[in-house]
Amino acid sequence: MHIIFAGAFIFKDGKLLLAQRAEDEGHLPGYWAVPGGKVEDTPGIWSVVEKTVVTEAMEETGVVISEEMRLFANNSFTRTDGKPVIAMNFLCTYISGEPQVLDGTADVRWVDEAELADLKIEENTLKQMKQAFSLTA
Repeated sequence: MHIIFAGAFIFKDGKLLLAQRAEDEGHLPGYWAVPGGKVEDTPGIWSVVEKTVVTEAMEETGVVISEEMRLFANNSFTRTDGKPVIAMNFLCTYISGEPQVLDGTADVRWVDEAELADLKIEENTLKQMKQAFSLTA
């Protein structure tokens, strides 16, 4: 069985919202990534993946995003613990909220594309971040 991951690529004023994974996270602790999480069973909701994106953005950063979003990338990878993952990444519309360190995060911030080079980011995730910047330019 695969884990399904849903990621939120949230832009505001040309900057992307990133969260640094807490040191006690099981996969890539200390790395920077977009808010997101595992898709869980949500009875009665037809858009379970999109609901996960909205919920994870709020739980991890305190930022509110629209339920309207666009899938722009998907891939698969194996977590550092050996579990296979299917990742679905969405371009999201920022609504409100100031980013804050919450569930599973050590830091959060808005970054421009040039700042990505200074952060510890997994290679495939960095590629998708650059792709997202090109789609929003």
